[in-house]
Amino acid sequence: MKKYLLLIFMTMLMQYSIAQTFLVGAASRNINPDGDSLYMAGGNPNRPFIDVHDSLYVKAVFVGNKNQHVTILTFDCIGLMYPALLEIREQVKRSMPSVDPNSIVMSSTHTHAGPDVVGIWGKILHKVV
Repeated sequence: MKKYLLLIFMTMLMQYSIAQTFLVGAASRNINPDGDSLYMAGGNPNRPFIDVHDSLYVKAVFVGNKNQHVTILTFDCIGLMYPALLEIREQVKRSMPSVDPNSIVMSSTHTHAGPDVVGIWGKILHKVV
C-alpha cells in the first residue's frame, strides 16, 4: 500500500513540477505507550500492555505548493477515531496558523500488536461520534 501512495505522489509531482514549485517533507516520531493501564488491540479483550517489542511510530508526509497542501499522517495502531483527528487539527491550528488543518488526513497501519486506542478490547480512550 505504501508503495502505491509513493507512486501516486511521484506521479502528481511529475505532472505539476514543470509549472510549479513544491515543498515536500517527511518526518516520523516514536509513539510507544507508557503502559499506564493500556490494553493490547485485537485478539482477546483485556490483554494488558506489558512491554515494547518493536517501536510504534507516527509518520508524516507533507506536499504543497503556494496554493494548496496536504499532510498525511499514518499511525502504527489499530485505528484512531475521528475525534483524534479533530484534536490534531485543533493543535495544528493553534501552533501553525499558516497550515490549513482541514488538509490533514490520517490513517492507521492496523496493527494488533499496539495499544487499543479505540476502546474495543479494553479501556476506552476516545468517545465514538
